Amino acid sequence: MVLSPYDQQVYNAGFKFVPQTQYLLNPFQIPQGGGADASKPDFGIPSLKVEGGGSGGGAAFTGGISDLTSNFQTTVDDRQKRLFDAYNNPSTAKVLGMDMFRQDVNPVDAGEYLAADMAVPQQRTMLGKMFQPQSAEEIMQEGYEPMTNIGILSSILGKADKFGTLPRADQAFISSQMGYTGPTVFGDNQSGLSKDPFGLNTRSAFGNYAERVGVEADKLGEALTKSADKRGLTFDASQGALVDAAGNVIDEDEYDAAMQDFINKTNLMRTKFGYYTKKTKERDELRRLDEERIAAAAKKKREDIMKTQSYQNITGGDMGDDGQTPGGGGGNVTTSGGDTYGGEAFGYNEAAEKTDFYREGGRVYYMDGGLTDLVDIYD
Repeated sequence: MVLSPYDQQVYNAGFKFVPQTQYLLNPFQIPQGGGADASKPDFGIPSLKVEGGGSGGGAAFTGGISDLTSNFQTTVDDRQKRLFDAYNNPSTAKVLGMDMFRQDVNPVDAGEYLAADMAVPQQRTMLGKMFQPQSAEEIMQEGYEPMTNIGILSSILGKADKFGTLPRADQAFISSQMGYTGPTVFGDNQSGLSKDPFGLNTRSAFGNYAERVGVEADKLGEALTKSADKRGLTFDASQGALVDAAGNVIDEDEYDAAMQDFINKTNLMRTKFGYYTKKTKERDELRRLDEERIAAAAKKKREDIMKTQSYQNITGGDMGDDGQTPGGGGGNVTTSGGDTYGGEAFGYNEAAEKTDFYREGGRVYYMDGGLTDLVDIYD
């Protein structure tokens, strides 16, 4: 897939899961001051010794928590890059020498796409449906598609899997956090499942890691606030630090004995708080972008109706049985084809638009669940 110069700039800045500009209501604005390096948390991460060998990316792990979180982020980012490259360069995606994607249009139409410098639509082959997971970017742009279950156990688990019912942004976020099977703060990961550095499954059949990161951040923020309060101190969760009476962050050089005791005894808790706070922000950004995508699709849908239909009647009231008589309600519209469209005299009804979009919008049938790479064995 050929990216526009600005979309390529966004991707190079580290925002790898942002939908292309054509899918958004407003272009994504690159924050000033650098890219999205998720390996650099907003709060300091102490170096604590973690026992256990192995790693998620094949490299030996011998360091502390800062090495653990960095190794995790490198592993999941590398996985996303592989999936991104396969999606955008389908001719390179093969298993046993066979293609995992095939062209979804005839050769003439494909030539028109290429002439317009656009990606030729692709669809997964049978092998692709079994062995090629979706990247976070693909989910954000095109919606989630269940992979083909392999084996009796996978089929059984697939029927119970709730991943397909999650919001699209949450699906994309979870995908972006998958692939690390190395050690956690508890030591070796013997399960073979994708986990985060603190032992939580990033992909499970029955949970939602996107929700869990927010729960963990809130819970840890409350615990740190209470711990500081017991010492007569104030911990500001929004700043991730001890603050004075005016709400200003206290410099470490000014710590008294009580403050230093708080810092020493909450090292791991503050590390986890910083990690889950950052992950919550990543999730929230994807949710914001998905809201923009929904609004853009709803706007386009309304514009298409206005362009392609000749309207017989626009009123401030509901149509009667004859499709013409005002009834005193919500501003419905009857088209020349006999279809009636409702809603606040063409005002934007967000709930209705979302329902329509998820029900009818192209490839967005994410309510149809299925098993997606539970063990992530296909990378």
